[in-house]
Amino acid sequence: MAAKLLIFGIFTPALPVVANESSATDHLGWQGSPNRRGTWDIILSCGTTIFACTWSIQHLNVPAPHDGTGKKLLRSCQWMIITILFPEFIMAHAFFELLMAIDATKLIEENSKMAVTYPWLIRRLFLRGHAQKNDSEHCKDYKGPEWTVTHSYFANMGGLSFKHIDETADQKCIQLPLTAFQYAKHPDLYASPEIHEDDIKDKGKQDYFAKAIAIVQICWLIFSLITRKIRGLPFSQFETLTLGLAVCGIAVYITYWHKPQGIGVPIKLTKREGSKVPRFSRTYDSFWDVLSNSRKKNGSQQVHRIKNDNIPLAKSDKWHSTIIALAVLSAAFGCIHIIAWNFEFPSDIEKLLWRVATVMSIVVPGLGLITILLAQFTAQDGDPQEFMRNCLSVLREFSWFYHDTDATSKAMITLENIYNNPSSEDDNVQCLYKVILSDDKNSPLGPEMLKFVKKETPFEKRNSIQLRDKFESQFGLLVELMDEEGPKSLIDSAKTNVFPRRTLIPRWVNFRPSYMPPT
Repeated sequence: MAAKLLIFGIFTPALPVVANESSATDHLGWQGSPNRRGTWDIILSCGTTIFACTWSIQHLNVPAPHDGTGKKLLRSCQWMIITILFPEFIMAHAFFELLMAIDATKLIEENSKMAVTYPWLIRRLFLRGHAQKNDSEHCKDYKGPEWTVTHSYFANMGGLSFKHIDETADQKCIQLPLTAFQYAKHPDLYASPEIHEDDIKDKGKQDYFAKAIAIVQICWLIFSLITRKIRGLPFSQFETLTLGLAVCGIAVYITYWHKPQGIGVPIKLTKREGSKVPRFSRTYDSFWDVLSNSRKKNGSQQVHRIKNDNIPLAKSDKWHSTIIALAVLSAAFGCIHIIAWNFEFPSDIEKLLWRVATVMSIVVPGLGLITILLAQFTAQDGDPQEFMRNCLSVLREFSWFYHDTDATSKAMITLENIYNNPSSEDDNVQCLYKVILSDDKNSPLGPEMLKFVKKETPFEKRNSIQLRDKFESQFGLLVELMDEEGPKSLIDSAKTNVFPRRTLIPRWVNFRPSYMPPT
């Protein structure tokens, strides 16, 4: 919707320039600028401000090792276009990246012996009542550099990379970016990263001169429009659009204050001697996946980079708070265009079109996002305890027929522990069924158990098992979800003490939004 207003604003005639007429034969020296602004003056001023707002605010994640200069430039141009067309997307993403960095820093503080420090403003806004542990027993022997929000940003954008080579394993080389969350969950697996905040800033390529120019340009536009308003002078619709982008640009600048910029190569980490090799676990979500309610399969240990639309994992089994935030920001950005509601237009039709476009920019994105939100709701489709009990019954009988008794025994023990302690505060109470039944790629239990339930080859002669009426169809859905086929909201809810669930609205209602899929 911002794109329509942008095009409309550019091609709406601005204040004309009245130049002094002179004879073609007159020889003129240096001439001062006219007192009235010309169309080109407005376009040049707004164009440079838009460029400043959309190029210098980019804080893209660390590229993959094989990404060339052309690919990096193309990615920056793509994000520049996204910023122009959907500035509310960039604002929401920047805010959730900040929350992700703060949460990761808190987790580092809780799970490791590292000293942690927070910026004053973040402590005031987000951590009131939070007591730091730097003076407590858990980090009194720590002599290394303090971990900061900048460190968490750096790790979450792919700044820490783990690489392990094992000639005896099936997958000889394991390479993956190590997010701050993954490091915080198992800090003892890795050699401590001796990284100072100044080292991270030194690795970055922050162009402070370009940022200063951008800030000056944005402030100049804002102050000039305020001055014109005070003096009763009009300004163009294009300037109104640019003002909206400038406000978004300032908000993103402030939010990204502690995020490194221009990191090209990650810092390599190794595992501690004698520790196990870590597996890549998704500690972040994808903005695009949340909006489209889809998820790409990700079972490989060869993860080369973290995409630029990373956001925190959903804290609710029903929806992601990003959709609500994006709906609110879309409406807020649309409201900026109300400034030009009573401007003079060349015709009444153009004034009507502007007003209609303004109302649509406020209402339509919110309605679309609410539709997406409703399409992602899931509802309970049975008793999770009863479903686990049926799974255990199948596992016990299935273990007599399956060749890998270790896999079935491990799955039964894990599921029984969860089934017998449903009210435990342990995080494993809500464990993905994929971890229990399909974690071993050489012995994926889920598909074979489904054959067993359906009495397909080679399990035609199995004994009858007393199962719930809908268990076969629900377990079939679970196997699909474990293979990451289906709506993302259902894939995320395929957990013990949560599943079985179903969507309230057919998936086709969750139309793919008009946002460009970021990379």
